[in-house]
Amino acid sequence: MMGLSNWLHWLAWFVKYFVFILISVAMETIFFLINTGKNGSVISYVSPTVLFVFLVVYALATIMFCFAASTFFSRGLYCSCEIRAQNRFIDLNLS
Repeated sequence: MMGLSNWLHWLAWFVKYFVFILISVAMETIFFLINTGKNGSVISYVSPTVLFVFLVVYALATIMFCFAASTFFSRGLYCSCEIRAQNRFIDLNLS
């Protein structure tokens, strides 16, 4: 695509979304650990580094899942609908 090799195209998409999610993970980590009053923070007994690493690993797994799911479909709309359907099915089974 556009004269790029496939691995470079996939890497560009990965880096783009990893940076977006990394900003969100950093903000989540800060918000979880801010002291909210007399009860302390939302998550009191965890190291900020451990929480940050856990959320980054979860973000990486999410990106990789989306990449894996996208290989089964030729259009993004079909993939998006299928992932939403799977999430609703999982939510119904867990509740």
